Amino acid sequence: MLKADRTANGWTTGRQPSATTLLLLLGLTVPVVAIGSPAPARGAASMSPTDAMKDW
Repeated sequence: MLKADRTANGWTTGRQPSATTLLLLLGLTVPVVAIGSPAPARGAASMSPTDAMKDW
């Protein structure tokens, strides 16, 4: 059985992403969602509420 390094709370330790990487991911998430959301919203807006819920 393989032994893993553990911290006091029981989670395994490993290489953590840098603060720059986390900020980059957060910074890219917002534009990707903003760019990708209008098309489905426009499609749903042109449907009746019942049809939009069925398509969802």
